[in-house]
Amino acid sequence: MIDPSVIAKYLGYKQPPPETVNYPQAEPIDAGLINNVLYWDPKMAMIPHVVGEFRDDIRVLNKAFHHNLYPRGLEHKPSRKSGELMYVFMNSKLVVDWAKFIFNQLVDFQNSTYKSARMPFPCMITTISWPEGEERQLVEQVVLSECGYFELPVEE
Repeated sequence: MIDPSVIAKYLGYKQPPPETVNYPQAEPIDAGLINNVLYWDPKMAMIPHVVGEFRDDIRVLNKAFHHNLYPRGLEHKPSRKSGELMYVFMNSKLVVDWAKFIFNQLVDFQNSTYKSARMPFPCMITTISWPEGEERQLVEQVVLSECGYFELPVEE
């Protein structure tokens, strides 16, 4: 079973004490605060966010953030939520339990698979779920059968 503590262990991450976690909050963070951090010129802000108008460090953060912590968003058109998360990442006063954040993305995916089949963190889930001590088979070729499922080639 996967829960935030299993994810934290996998990541080698020490979760913050629950009483210190202050994000996510009940109310969304003010868009003006977010735009002041993300953009060279906050007047250029819009939703979805305009990556080309981001500060240089935020453009790099957007790419890293999308590929590592928030793979369900769009890198080239960050949503309001993506912008808020980058703001939180840049704000040392906001404490996030990132293992719980990742876990909640998995729960959200499970509850909304009809919208998108892009499962977040497949490598992490595979590694955590792999039976301990069982050797992994190196697959050099995957053959698509007529039924649409994958078959591994059998060595004779």
